[in-house]
Amino acid sequence: MGRRSTSPKFVRFLSAERYSQIRSLAAVARHFGDLGRSGSDTSRFTRSTLPRVLPCLNPRCCEGGYDIVPVLHDLMARGAPTGNVVMPCSGHDGLPLGRGSSKTPCMNSIELDIEIDYVEAAARTEETEALEASKSIDRIDA
Repeated sequence: MGRRSTSPKFVRFLSAERYSQIRSLAAVARHFGDLGRSGSDTSRFTRSTLPRVLPCLNPRCCEGGYDIVPVLHDLMARGAPTGNVVMPCSGHDGLPLGRGSSKTPCMNSIELDIEIDYVEAAARTEETEALEASKSIDRIDA
């Protein structure tokens, strides 16, 4: 049995330079509402598997999900190592599978717990200096 690979979509999200101050991350999402055929109401993620938008498990939900980027940016701006937030789904119960009107909001929500381990400030400074030095060398060679 082969090893499951990580989707490039996930890798690009938290491997961007903006997130270089995050050493590791653990997130647990508990889903509430119509879970359809989902076997569990809990999803676990790490730095390498966390998507930008967590999917809604409601089988009737259209254009829904949970955008976790603002939550993550708020935690990083405050330097907070942990965070807990309840988020409503941004989607709606669409036609023909929905509850009658495409304007009916999806009633699902999640409770998201995030734990972040940040890179030490000294290591971040060294990393930034190395990046700036490589940029200046690239400009000299050009």
